[in-house]
Amino acid sequence: MLGSRDYVMAPTGLILPGKVAADRARAARRPKAMDFFAGAGGMSLGLIQAGYEVVAAAEYDCGAVVTYGLNLCRYRQFTMHFVTPEDGVWMERFLTKQFNQAGVTVTDGAVKVDGKRLGLAGTGLISGDPAMSGVSHVFVGNVRKLTSERILETLGMNAGELDVVCGGPPCQGFSKGGKQNVYDPRNGLVYEFARFIVELQPKAMIMEEVPEVATMMDPDGVPVLDKLRRILEDGDFRGYEAFRKMAHGGPDRVEVMRGATPKRLAAEAKRERKAAARAAKAKAARPHGLPGQIDLFGEAA
Repeated sequence: MLGSRDYVMAPTGLILPGKVAADRARAARRPKAMDFFAGAGGMSLGLIQAGYEVVAAAEYDCGAVVTYGLNLCRYRQFTMHFVTPEDGVWMERFLTKQFNQAGVTVTDGAVKVDGKRLGLAGTGLISGDPAMSGVSHVFVGNVRKLTSERILETLGMNAGELDVVCGGPPCQGFSKGGKQNVYDPRNGLVYEFARFIVELQPKAMIMEEVPEVATMMDPDGVPVLDKLRRILEDGDFRGYEAFRKMAHGGPDRVEVMRGATPKRLAAEAKRERKAAARAAKAKAARPHGLPGQIDLFGEAA
């Protein structure tokens, strides 16, 4: 006789051994992600298209939040969480202005529209893909005042359960397209992003930034990437060497980030590509397995 504790019924109706059912459930589970500094939702969309379930996003700008909801959330299936009560007030004012411009008025509880189209959550990109899972939670406001505890409680998750935390902290203070102002208060948001990484403990992180961040100092005279690296190390994420190689974009870089410039990084990458091509050509010309033959990563063939 089958023990009820050893077998379970799968969603298909099949009776399976518990371990087999658990393995199938894990295989079918989509990895979960959260997007900080989400903007209008470009990175979230990329993750969704790659098979991830974006369970939450965080954004400060009201217009960006509305665009995000229009394209990536479903009407009545997502919740805006205001970081502070003031954020709710700002959003209400923004939406009131948008409604007025669209000809929407509310009089004695009755909503009237003069015929102009008003974009609502779920009426954008997501409306053309019924199978697309909408983002359920959007945190609106200054992330400096947002706690990881609140995020996890809202999502019903524990630290370490998110598969990916991604984000593109503001780049205006770093970019050569701006003033590259060391004292731009937005520069410090890269450290807030690192704080969330440490506190949420995702399995992986993705950060988008301009190349010039590699040369920027903060007001304390510390290279931005060095301080970012130290914050991540304190959270038991891999240290400077791994971060340096990732930032350089190569598997075997010898330059360090400190003192580097985008021009130097580009020149170094070009040199490495040429060296790799020469080594590959030389290796192809020699009999495979020649004693002492070394591949591009320094390992004997």
